[in-house]
Amino acid sequence: MKTISRKLHGETPIENAAFEIVKTLKKNGFSAFFVGGFVRDSLLNLKVKDIDIATDAKPDEIVKIFKRTIPTGAAFGVITVLIDHTPFEVATFRAEAEYSDGRRPDKIEYANAEADAVRRDFTINALFYDPIEETIIDFSTGLEDLDNGTLQTVGDPNQRFSEDYLRMLRAVRFTSRLGFKPDEKMLEAIKLNADKIVNIAQERIYVELTSMLTGRNPQNAFELLLETGLLEQILPEVVKLKGCDQPKKYHPEGDVWNHTMLALSKLEENPSQELAWATLLHDIGKPRTLSYKEDGTPTTPAHAAVGANMSNKILRRLKASKRTIETVYNAVHHHMTFINIQQMRPAKLRRFLSDENFPLHLELHRVDCQSASGMLENYHFAKEKLVELENEGGTELPPPLITGKDLIEMGYKPGSRFKKILTKVQDMQLAGTMKTKEEALKWAKENF
Repeated sequence: MKTISRKLHGETPIENAAFEIVKTLKKNGFSAFFVGGFVRDSLLNLKVKDIDIATDAKPDEIVKIFKRTIPTGAAFGVITVLIDHTPFEVATFRAEAEYSDGRRPDKIEYANAEADAVRRDFTINALFYDPIEETIIDFSTGLEDLDNGTLQTVGDPNQRFSEDYLRMLRAVRFTSRLGFKPDEKMLEAIKLNADKIVNIAQERIYVELTSMLTGRNPQNAFELLLETGLLEQILPEVVKLKGCDQPKKYHPEGDVWNHTMLALSKLEENPSQELAWATLLHDIGKPRTLSYKEDGTPTTPAHAAVGANMSNKILRRLKASKRTIETVYNAVHHHMTFINIQQMRPAKLRRFLSDENFPLHLELHRVDCQSASGMLENYHFAKEKLVELENEGGTELPPPLITGKDLIEMGYKPGSRFKKILTKVQDMQLAGTMKTKEEALKWAKENF
């Protein structure tokens, strides 16, 4: 055990609230510490999102001490304590044994801080901090590994992963997010156990993949997923991007895998999960549509439409939300639309620019271009048109000149003609060649 004096906590509301929880537990005769991510990220000068607390107080004792609690995982020694509506997980020190499902312990035993540290996944997540004494306690090699930029498990990696195979994905995520070097024994253990990841619920896998895609260095995460064999197990469609040819004239960067990894690297910090997934999957249809012209040039006709359907199936398999699935589907389906954006009819262009997800489409187009030919003419054209629309009152489409109700009042019976009439009227409205309701009604009467 190694102990060093260091003040980590500041005066933010979340840190003050967590400090009070530790202070209260100690007043009642128990030991208590900030644990895990708070200690790790504070030492790395990273932004802290939440604070978990570990204590020797048992769940029933925690419930008695604090006024507002939720038995989140009481069976596993975890109680949520609410301080001014902010939740804090307060967990009893415990040792765990036998993970028959590769996820949850078959039994737990309440223990001391050292035993609790031993059950944790990685050394850098097994650090304890006493905010009262302002000391850090390290029962393994967490402090040394933080200094050296190394990620390794607490103890035998095969044992740690067998306790919860999702830890293999967490290893990849921490490696890429922190820019750490993975321990060689840990890497070998991941390769050996990669096929076990299929035992993990798809929802949990999706959360980890999304964290990788929206975090730092997503391209590094996916390179490591490929190297360890995890990618073949969870996203075999993405593996097929490796070695998929592209025309060198437009893609000097190489195959579709290289292009996709470059695109991920071009994303701005903290992208939305929809944009991140769309970037990963925008060319997912290329391997299925790949063929070669007579001169040997690779071509992938209709890859956007094929890829959209594939992205739909992939995200459904991973149990993504309906909104995410639909947004990514549309982004993948329309990512080639920008090729003709400068030749679009005014009405079609206006509808495209007014799409609620157009900012996502535009960002996907940017990273797509910057990862290939680098030509951004269409990107800048779209940006200029957006400025023009903002100066004219905004990007939202104007209210339609006429509606189906107007057509019914004119004596038309509802049917397929309605959509045709209303679309053509709106086309002329957006093009500026029709400006009043009277003109629209007159046109409909004369033409339909």
